[in-house]
Amino acid sequence: MYRRDPRRGDPLRLCTTNPVVGIKKFRERSNEENGEISILSAEDTEKLFQAADPKVIPFLVLNFFCGIRRATVERLDWSDVSMAQKHVIVPRYKGKNQKRYRVSLSDNALEWLKPMAQAEGSFLAPSRALQSLAKLSKRRTRELIVAAAESANIDLPDNAGRHTFISMHVAFHESIEKTALEADTSAEIIKSNYLDIVTREEAANFWAIYPRKINHWYRPSGALCSNTSLGMGAIANCEVYSANLNITDSRIKNGPRGKAREIPLTCTPP
Repeated sequence: MYRRDPRRGDPLRLCTTNPVVGIKKFRERSNEENGEISILSAEDTEKLFQAADPKVIPFLVLNFFCGIRRATVERLDWSDVSMAQKHVIVPRYKGKNQKRYRVSLSDNALEWLKPMAQAEGSFLAPSRALQSLAKLSKRRTRELIVAAAESANIDLPDNAGRHTFISMHVAFHESIEKTALEADTSAEIIKSNYLDIVTREEAANFWAIYPRKINHWYRPSGALCSNTSLGMGAIANCEVYSANLNITDSRIKNGPRGKAREIPLTCTPP
């Protein structure tokens, strides 16, 4: 590199050092290609689910128990899920590799999804911003998941859901081809990155993660239990995912100008 003004007859000035050497590189995200795989243990996965807001439980299920990429889950709809057939169909225009593929729903995934199941609708959580009028938000969904991890006091690595799924699936089923098909990836990537990360016993514990039950399911869509008291009343005989539950229902009249409000409730298992 040099600086020279020929009009003034300046001599040629050369740099003796590379000026870009000291520039800090961008942080490289871990992915399936660079081999940096970090996962959650079965114990930490259960802690995350128990601490999560019910609004993001379906999102977490598709990410952790189905291995669907986070960006793909953000584009999926409930209409892509068949509870009866026990699978999720990822359309080619919603996936990373531009091809249609099917992911099986495990028994525990079905149990987590049953309370929330609906014919159609996004898996994203509504925004909290007043001007957005509860518009579905990727940012809010990610915030709730991060908040759940912080509440559970666990670290949440990049792509934790997908990496955890692949590691647990191949360890439990002991089939590279089956896992590659379910995860929409190649056998070569699984061989080089995911083998022997967890034991089969640890994987069995992962697939045995089920929601804790009390009596009846809480449905965040507003279809609450029939014996639920609204307003400042209490939830009775409802099944919940965690000890702390935020209920939102449009029929609550104590909000400003008749708008819905959130009432924090604490449910203690028997």
